[in-house]
Amino acid sequence: MMNLKINKKIIVPALASLILLGGIGGTALAAKNGDIVKKNVLMAEKMTTSSNDASNGQVSIGNPPKSNISKVQAVDIAKKAFKTIFGVEIKDGEYKLETDYFDKEKNKQSYKGKSIWTVSWINKQIDTNKNNIQFNSAFIDAQTGEILSMTSQDTTDAKATNILSNDAAKTMVADFVQSKNLTNGAAIKEIQVTNTIPKKVIIAEVKLDNGKGLAVLISTKTNKIISWKN
Repeated sequence: MMNLKINKKIIVPALASLILLGGIGGTALAAKNGDIVKKNVLMAEKMTTSSNDASNGQVSIGNPPKSNISKVQAVDIAKKAFKTIFGVEIKDGEYKLETDYFDKEKNKQSYKGKSIWTVSWINKQIDTNKNNIQFNSAFIDAQTGEILSMTSQDTTDAKATNILSNDAAKTMVADFVQSKNLTNGAAIKEIQVTNTIPKKVIIAEVKLDNGKGLAVLISTKTNKIISWKN
């Protein structure tokens, strides 16, 4: 089995710039998404430095007694969602899997008051010696099975040849959330976009007519959507 070794110089360009979300605009959605990305960065670092399981690289964790959704169910939900929403097909032999459970009593940051599963994969086929990483992570409500957030980033994607305008970003986000049915039938009321400094990512805050909202992230390197959260 291949033992992945990735240092922070690889993780940071792929994920850590998204931590800036917590300080952009002061919105609740941005702040919460910042917490999620921080956890994703730590998770990616942990996964790339830990050894693989003898069978499929899965880190074993027991099914918590208070969880309605089992680990197996959470993994299945996330795997199907990545294929549907991001077009990423998770093949067990090609990806290293890690799962974690956060009980609602201990979950003080992201999705406070909810018990959640985190399900993450790193592609073992990517040549990490060339500072590349392909990382996918989802947060699943452990009681309902609802997908709370997803991040999918591939540093081997081709660089964008143009700068994405705010109007183009709004159109991209609107098409994404509607085509993937992320609004649960609600209509989009407004989309506000913010460019981070040093402009690594575009944050789109989607307000719905039911009073709820989504946060969507676009990489300015690739002009692709890399993350969304409820």
